[in-house]
Amino acid sequence: MAALPYMQFYVADYLADTMHLSAEEHGAYLLLIFNYWQTGKPIPKTRLAKIARLSNERWSDVEQSLSEFFKDADGCWTHERIEADLQAATDSQAQRAAAGKASAEARKSAKRDHLKGKFNDRSTPVEGSSNEKSTNKEEIRQDNTTDKNTGPSADEPAPDKKSPSKRFTEAEFEEFWETCRSNWHGVAGTKAEAKKEFLKLDRSSESLDEITRLTLVECQSRKRQHAAEGFAENMKHVCRWIKYRGWEAVADRPRATSSKIDEMWKNIGVCI
Repeated sequence: MAALPYMQFYVADYLADTMHLSAEEHGAYLLLIFNYWQTGKPIPKTRLAKIARLSNERWSDVEQSLSEFFKDADGCWTHERIEADLQAATDSQAQRAAAGKASAEARKSAKRDHLKGKFNDRSTPVEGSSNEKSTNKEEIRQDNTTDKNTGPSADEPAPDKKSPSKRFTEAEFEEFWETCRSNWHGVAGTKAEAKKEFLKLDRSSESLDEITRLTLVECQSRKRQHAAEGFAENMKHVCRWIKYRGWEAVADRPRATSSKIDEMWKNIGVCI
């Protein structure tokens, strides 16, 4: 198999199996198993010393210690653990490749079915009997006659074509935005997002004067709190204030009447 850019290395297992090895033997053993994983096949005995970066004399000293981790078969050293890991990696790659092909085929099949369905919808003629066509024409004529004769009765007032829009205008938004921008405690946010939410408001149930007044009340309340306590939480962006109708919470909030608080604010020079 093609070499993977990584190999499974179980540190606890390795240390448990190699506690008796010297530093030189550790280095030789790691080089051997790395080469084994990289090539994906057993190591010829004639190349062991070279792969381990040892002279023939030094190899003869470590060979006996390292041979216990390998099996000598057909002139090669075979490592059972690495063989099992290689096989598992090969199987995993094959499964992923098969899954990828199956997924691609499924997408192609779904696309073909979709295109085929669209083609059939376009090419299928809609036919009706001559009696049905005739009946449909009669119904259309009757409907047209009814439409012409139908109109507002004498008892019903004609609809007012010039009835005002239920939405606020862009000019009204500009006025509201300028008020917010000048008095907002915190970051006002983007004008475009605020405008989008503002133009959704229904003027039949909302009063622009009341919205503006309650908004100013909240802005001034935050500023007074900041002046008195040294901190006040910033208000959310204007778009969120509009979206969740923050002024309604201000309207429901009981107004503080404590003379001590009013006196404290006046002492620090805050206009109430």
